[in-house]
Amino acid sequence: MQPLTFWYEYTVNPGKEAQFLELVKTVGAPVRDKLMADGVVLAWGVHSGFLRAPGNSTHTILVFGCGLVWNREGGRRITGTDCQAG
Repeated sequence: MQPLTFWYEYTVNPGKEAQFLELVKTVGAPVRDKLMADGVVLAWGVHSGFLRAPGNSTHTILVFGCGLVWNREGGRRITGTDCQAG
């Protein structure tokens, strides 16, 4: 089983980056950290590109994991121990 990558793109208004990152830290991070402790998420992070264009996102949250998938044959959630490095 190969790890999966999910990403969520956000457009943050200029001057609001600190507020966005505070939300990532206080709201999202505890959930993702718990999923990491459970072996569901292997890693996660926030990316902010230097190249900006009108209409494009400014920030991306990346989540890497295997436990985001249910193994129908085995009747269990796939965990990090089931993953093969790419």
